[in-house]
Amino acid sequence: YRVGKAPVPPRTSVPFDPAIFDATSSTFYSALSNVDFRIGAGNAGAVAVRFRVAQHGYLRHVDFHIGSGLAGVYQAGNEFENLRFFGGRYGIMSEKTSPAWQFTLIDSEFQGQRNAAIREHEVDLTLVNVAIRDTPVGIEIDRGYSDSLWGKDVRFENVSRAGVIVSAENSVFTQIGFDNAVASNTPTFVRFRDSGKTVAGAGPRYRVSDFSYGLKLAGLGTIGDYATDIQMAPLARMPARRTPAIRAMPPVRDWANAHDLGVKGDDTTDDTAALQRAIDTHRVLYLPVGRYRVTDTIKLRPDSVLISLHPSLTHLYLPDETPAYMGVGGPKALLQSAKGGNAVVSGLGLWTGGVNPRATALLWKAGEASMVNDVKIQGGGGTLLTKGSPIGFGDPRARFDGQHPSIWVTDGGGGTFAAIWSPNTLASAGFHVSNTKTPGHVYELSAEHHYRAEIVLDNVENWEFLAPQTEQEVRDGVDAIST
Repeated sequence: YRVGKAPVPPRTSVPFDPAIFDATSSTFYSALSNVDFRIGAGNAGAVAVRFRVAQHGYLRHVDFHIGSGLAGVYQAGNEFENLRFFGGRYGIMSEKTSPAWQFTLIDSEFQGQRNAAIREHEVDLTLVNVAIRDTPVGIEIDRGYSDSLWGKDVRFENVSRAGVIVSAENSVFTQIGFDNAVASNTPTFVRFRDSGKTVAGAGPRYRVSDFSYGLKLAGLGTIGDYATDIQMAPLARMPARRTPAIRAMPPVRDWANAHDLGVKGDDTTDDTAALQRAIDTHRVLYLPVGRYRVTDTIKLRPDSVLISLHPSLTHLYLPDETPAYMGVGGPKALLQSAKGGNAVVSGLGLWTGGVNPRATALLWKAGEASMVNDVKIQGGGGTLLTKGSPIGFGDPRARFDGQHPSIWVTDGGGGTFAAIWSPNTLASAGFHVSNTKTPGHVYELSAEHHYRAEIVLDNVENWEFLAPQTEQEVRDGVDAIST
């Protein structure tokens, strides 16, 4: 969507062009995967990737051999996964993301940076299963700046000066937390830059089961004060690193191409029968870029792996006014998992059409080992409509808050949900979880632009949400509740 003139065009563009943006709140769908970088000698100012993005961008499966360079990544955004940084002055160096939303780094490691593994400010950094080794500082927040920093299952090994350097310690925007960090040969866990205070480690090896620093209120109606709460204990030996938070996709040789199985994806053909047959007969199914029109629920096997590579260019969708989704009744899914099992959906866009009041895009009942990754619920920002479902938000037939939740996890469903963008204002909520005790892990979910609620939890246990983003949007969510 339009965001006006470029306020600060990048001076490094060659030739300089004042119309070039330095990313905006509408810089969507940037991605890089399976490319390694190596910086040679004599390149002190070099960075491998500049990645200033908004929703639904990622870096994945990349090795950065930074050598003499400044950083592997300068500017970060949305979600990074399975990255390795070797050498360099910094691994990642960043300020706030282009829309000022949070940034999540998952299943990654840093080794041998000269100054710090991560140098940042205001990037709203969340770390999940990240290892930092052989560097003076793990995470350095720039002088004079705050951040909301959260780390789960973070390892610090041979970090000589401090695991974390905290700045602006008397700012309400400084919020630091760790859940189950472990450290070896890291004498100082946290160093406060301004006051010089430190939180020392508990010996040569230790576990920080819980850490928080920030403005703390004892109760309602009380005046808060800044406080450090910590639970730390020595370890006899370092534990093994945990299993990855994001499971790997099957090797490409196992992928069956849906086009070879009679599925068209041409935005015209009704692919319902052909796609269901392909799923029934192939565990791993790849949907190439296209628009896959269906008129009934597509049901996954318990072990299905449904893969696409671009959720804006690959849509599974319902035509407007599909008979099975009209009238009054309970939710009817566009895509539905089996109950239990370890199914995977990755890289796919789901669009329930402008007028289908019974529709829910994804009905998920799969088990703890299942995963939904890099999925875009179409409708709202960043949507390119299909020919078969052209009724957009400007049409009075498309009723805001007129469909069921876009993603509905229920009936014992669980699993991992990562890098999901759910902004369809036609739905009653972006992400709804109900009636389940099966563990669920949600990383970097953007649920926004809904009239009543972005995220709904109803009779739910054993779930965690790390780095969720919601938005009380002035046009179509001014009265919305975050969760």
